[in-house]
Amino acid sequence: MTIAMLRTTPSDAFEIVILHPQLLDAFESHLLRLDNEGVRLRFGGKVNPAFLRDYAHRVDFRNTLLIGVFVEGHLRGAGELRSFEVTWSSRAEAAFTVEGQFRGRGIGTMLMQALLARATAQGVSELYLAINPMNRPMRRIAERVGGTFESDGEELHARVPVPQL
Repeated sequence: MTIAMLRTTPSDAFEIVILHPQLLDAFESHLLRLDNEGVRLRFGGKVNPAFLRDYAHRVDFRNTLLIGVFVEGHLRGAGELRSFEVTWSSRAEAAFTVEGQFRGRGIGTMLMQALLARATAQGVSELYLAINPMNRPMRRIAERVGGTFESDGEELHARVPVPQL
């Protein structure tokens, strides 16, 4: 299901789509295209391709929603909304990946807005994000949507209120 088609420049057309199980191969390909920094920012360190393949295909759609940003038919950014419970509850975690050459184009912001809308629909009242302190763009995104921060010395933990209907 397409959520929106956005054009940020005359040459960029972004399609935001809710990913379903038949699109997990596209999610896997996206994760495998991430550069070292993208993997580090999302997973906290270096991981091998087998981990990324397994991660992509063990999504539990009972408590996880994936949103993808497609550019010219290829998944270039993904947002994950995962409940802390086996089924949907009032708290969920959000995480993002954007391929290196597509960072700085607003894809992370688009994903956050789409995830917030879906979180509202799922009855989630608060999102949690684990943010690498070096990931300034992710921190700015969380700040813009009302996130508050705590640090454990290694990661920033953001709490973002989810708008309610």
